[in-house]
Amino acid sequence: MKKVFILLCVFCTITQVYAWKPQFAGHRGSYRGVENTEEAFLNGINHYGYTGLEIDVKTTSDGICVCWHDDDLSRVGHNIAIASTKWEDLKDLPLTQTRGGVTYTGKLCTVDRYLEICKTYNIFPIIELKWASGINNNDMSWFPKLYALIQKYDMVDKAYILTSMQKSLEYVRTNYPALKCQYLCYEVTEARYEWCKTWDINPSVQTGGLSKYMARKCHDAGMEVACWTVNSLANYQQHGELGCTTMTCDYLIPADMPELEEVDWDEVYPITNVDSLSLSPTQITIAIGDTATFQLTITPPDAEYDKLLWRYNPTNRNSVLKTNGTTAKFTSKKVGTYTITATIAYLQAECSVTVSETTNITEIESANEQTNKFIRDGQLYIKHNNNTYSILGVAK
Repeated sequence: MKKVFILLCVFCTITQVYAWKPQFAGHRGSYRGVENTEEAFLNGINHYGYTGLEIDVKTTSDGICVCWHDDDLSRVGHNIAIASTKWEDLKDLPLTQTRGGVTYTGKLCTVDRYLEICKTYNIFPIIELKWASGINNNDMSWFPKLYALIQKYDMVDKAYILTSMQKSLEYVRTNYPALKCQYLCYEVTEARYEWCKTWDINPSVQTGGLSKYMARKCHDAGMEVACWTVNSLANYQQHGELGCTTMTCDYLIPADMPELEEVDWDEVYPITNVDSLSLSPTQITIAIGDTATFQLTITPPDAEYDKLLWRYNPTNRNSVLKTNGTTAKFTSKKVGTYTITATIAYLQAECSVTVSETTNITEIESANEQTNKFIRDGQLYIKHNNNTYSILGVAK
């Protein structure tokens, strides 16, 4: 019987190891109270049970950092711009907001008071930088004041700096490397992933903006992906299964959410044994209406992979990309430069395609005078009845 008891204890311990929940942060405090006010913050902690609080930051004309999302207070009863008003003239204004059928009143809250609440209740702060005087992509001269407040409450190792302003995040990462940074975006694209990886910044993505492919890619790069705004069990499970470690919520109650199983990343998006991809040609010029053919070589030839994805960019209705396994054909009726890409897992091969008007050519060296196809400077041309020539592609 003793052995059975020990085995059960071991089993329970193993089960607990594989169960987890993300961190939960109240969006603008919570849905109870005027957003970004002390009441919303305290309700986020005491009613919803959030262990983090997210705010937005604006600056007054005298340099006080306040918790607010908009440039003015028009949504809560006052046609007053924050950037051109002193804190003394803002601090006692009654703010009114109806949310979920309930009307709340409150007052503007300083970031100082918000951080004091976080310190008192052991809450991690998520501080979203909105475009404000002295805190924007072009001017971060007032950010040291905000950092001083974070230091004041010993929150440097707990606070997250969140914003969609890339230059502002680059400034923070360069000058305040101890702060954790999150990049606010609607979708994790290849370009955003590369930027986050370069600057050691974690993405914070809107619900529905994280693909399985990018979730796996971020995980393998050691990134912690946050998600906003998660307000349903379905969204919680969907993004938890993609490994999102922090979720910002309006009214979701963390205690009601089930524990999640450890993410099986090979199930989310399998890794392949493909070593390399190469596309031929890698650069080509064609005339409007002509078709360029591309051949993808996969190394090793017997590699197993989950999916081969062909794309062209920019997309338009005048272009067609037809694919058949490792072969693709691209036709465009619009002048421009396009990039054709073939992607397997994290590997990518690409070709630059320039589409030009049909070209008149006066002198051509014939590769084969018996046909209407000619080669000049490595390009393959076809002759038309009106003595004009279209560029078909790179001659082999």
